[in-house]
Amino acid sequence: MKLSQEKNEILDKLNFISIDKISKKTVPDSPGIYFFRLKDNSQFNTFENDKNDRISYIGKHESSLRERLFENHLNIYNNFSTFRRSVGSILKQNLSLSAYPRISKKTGKINSYSIFSFAKLKKIKEDKGVFIYDFDNFDDEIKLNEWIIYNFQFSFLKVNDMLIEDDLKKNEHEMRHMFKPALNCNHDDDYNEFRDRIKRLRKICANECRLNFKEN
Repeated sequence: MKLSQEKNEILDKLNFISIDKISKKTVPDSPGIYFFRLKDNSQFNTFENDKNDRISYIGKHESSLRERLFENHLNIYNNFSTFRRSVGSILKQNLSLSAYPRISKKTGKINSYSIFSFAKLKKIKEDKGVFIYDFDNFDDEIKLNEWIIYNFQFSFLKVNDMLIEDDLKKNEHEMRHMFKPALNCNHDDDYNEFRDRIKRLRKICANECRLNFKEN
């Protein structure tokens, strides 16, 4: 099957629903690949990705698509959502968001991509992006949540719906390269023309997060 044919076949299987219309019953409690798509009438500071069906983000979850959406991407209290932080970095000025270190509810310490004490955090070089930032307070997080809910659509493919192979990691990788989502910015996402801009905007948030770091 040609890539273009395969892409169209996958698009036919994707039933995008506005996030404000989604309930927990809509999303299966099972593994799969998920897709965020910007609505046709929504503006996103030039990150609309019109050339690629307005697909903004593609991810996977090995156990529960429902958990990933509701307990991570839409959770204003405790999330580690790359998608959410990228959207916030793009809308930082529009929504007047301030980036702060994320504090663990369990330990009261700063969450980072590795386990560091406060003392070690002070010694980390500026080029190491170890801070996980969120935004200043729940009001900021609620503003971001509302924007995501009313401007994005969501769809998914369960494992049994896959058109390629029963391998989530491989399917996610291939679908990212197929749809070229605007917000995926990992080391292997060279296809993404927005990647460097996303990284710069996230860097602004990370730097602000460092400035706002205060040891208790």
